[in-house]
Amino acid sequence: MPRIILSWILLIWITCSFLSVLITITSFFSSHWLIRIETPETRQLTACPQHNILSIVNNNIDIDSFSINSNKSDIELTQFIPPSIGPWFRCQSVCSKLSDYNGNLLNWHLSDDTLFKCQLSMWGFGANPAIANKVIWIAASISMIGCCLLGASFIFILLTLCKREICDHSVFSCTGSLLGSADLILLTSLIMWPAGWDSVTIREVCGGSVGPYSKGNCSMSWAPLTAICGIVLLLISAILSIAVDKSITTQTATRQILLNEKSCVFLH
Repeated sequence: MPRIILSWILLIWITCSFLSVLITITSFFSSHWLIRIETPETRQLTACPQHNILSIVNNNIDIDSFSINSNKSDIELTQFIPPSIGPWFRCQSVCSKLSDYNGNLLNWHLSDDTLFKCQLSMWGFGANPAIANKVIWIAASISMIGCCLLGASFIFILLTLCKREICDHSVFSCTGSLLGSADLILLTSLIMWPAGWDSVTIREVCGGSVGPYSKGNCSMSWAPLTAICGIVLLLISAILSIAVDKSITTQTATRQILLNEKSCVFLH
């Protein structure tokens, strides 16, 4: 009968591993890496005026304006989210009346006039989107390989509750190897991606002053810091897997498992 074997160090390792996988995958698939520093001028290029009705007739834009309070010097703008871009996704809010509902985009309506849409960051927005440079593509591909390894390690972490060996190899050492490999691969991607910031797709968000390891007219958001924390946790989890393997395979632990007839054994 298969038995679930638990210990304090095993519970700590499982918690740390789950958190590291969740945090890392979430950060790499988020668009909140670089966020444009907006000005009133750049906002008016993408947001709809609150007091204007825009109608598109025969591909021509006719603007019917309501009366605007003369005390207001600037045009009021509807809900707006600055453009952001990450290794895999880029998002921005645009005027829905002027948007070309591309079928490859993920669209959410923030209001009647504003549309929030996301797409893969390797292509730009528009009818003829620009394509990212080779460095961006390589960094994104490497990060995808690392995330796939994290997905496999997630399954192995669940298996550690009821199995001790896979193909005559310790399930803990296999899981630790996957976590360590994913950690190195994602760290490589994290270092490589900023080297491709001179890509056209990054310039669309951060302006012409952007360059390798220079963020231009953008600010760093929470995703890079979260990715670094996730990578550090992955390294800790990979090291802890060695200690967990030793604690489960000791002679004292084996004797307690054989003498205990319960389906769940907790090793102190």
